[in-house]
Amino acid sequence: MGWMRRLLRLRNNMPAKDIVFLNQLATAYLEELGDREEQDRALGELTAIAEAFRGDESFRDTLLNPALSVTERKKFLRTALDNRVQTKTLNTLLTLLHEHRLADLALFIDRVRAVRMHKHAVRDALVTSAVPLLDKERERIKTALEQKWGTAVALREHVDPSLIAGLTIEAADWHYDATVAGRLKRLGQHLVTTSTT
Repeated sequence: MGWMRRLLRLRNNMPAKDIVFLNQLATAYLEELGDREEQDRALGELTAIAEAFRGDESFRDTLLNPALSVTERKKFLRTALDNRVQTKTLNTLLTLLHEHRLADLALFIDRVRAVRMHKHAVRDALVTSAVPLLDKERERIKTALEQKWGTAVALREHVDPSLIAGLTIEAADWHYDATVAGRLKRLGQHLVTTSTT
């Protein structure tokens, strides 16, 4: 069975509380790391460790050996990775070991990638207004959209005096129209439909 299929099987059979734990640890790990460059480096470290964990039987067996105490296994991990990984990566691995989750390292890496992708996702929105937006308006719109969508928003702006007043916001599959022109159009459509019935 391929590595990805095993990962999906693990995820599907894993209790929800364990997935929540891995998500929380992934989020905390990324927050500790900070910028994308440091995250890239850390993901490289984790991937290399996961490959060693998969490929080096003695390394894996020592870390998962129930006959050894958690303290002994932590000491082994510290020695094996000393000066080879960032302290934040080592501490995260020690947390996984302490929580008896080191066998879920591949799934943890998957969760780190998913959280990172979600965290760095940016949704584009085009704001078309009758007059240029003020800084305060721009910030209010951006904040409202980020709260609504739960992700960062990059605003693009366009001025269209034909709107008379108000604005429209467009983003992929979402449209909002708060313009005088839009209201007049909807009113006209409503009048046409009600007069024909």
